[in-house]
Amino acid sequence: MRSDDTADQIFDLFFNSLFSGSKLVPKKPEVAERNLFCDVLKEEDGVRIVADIPTGCLTPDVRVDSGILTITVNRPIPGDVSDFESCQRPYGKWTRSFKLHDDHDPDSVEATCKEGLLVITIKRGTKTSAKNVKVHT
Repeated sequence: MRSDDTADQIFDLFFNSLFSGSKLVPKKPEVAERNLFCDVLKEEDGVRIVADIPTGCLTPDVRVDSGILTITVNRPIPGDVSDFESCQRPYGKWTRSFKLHDDHDPDSVEATCKEGLLVITIKRGTKTSAKNVKVHT
């Protein structure tokens, strides 16, 4: 057997498996918990957190409790799982937490989510207890 034949067999095996429901491309959607990717930017009067929200997610939940800011977003599986021929997009929950500095004011936290971009601003000030943050869309 020539080495070209072996390469062709590997190539065929790989690409045929992509379209036959193999483990390389799951047939059914998997629900998992994932990390949310964020940037934290220093500003003159505080910080700004910017996160990409995956398409199809519900409105993000932003909460401050005991000096920890937590962002949670969910993408539910649309329809019936048995309707999927193949599934490559992730479903489930994305979450990320940040410890606020002592000079960050949890009462000043504001959040806006537009076109898949969540922007959270936190001003400097005094520390307080827990707070749910309304996300403006």
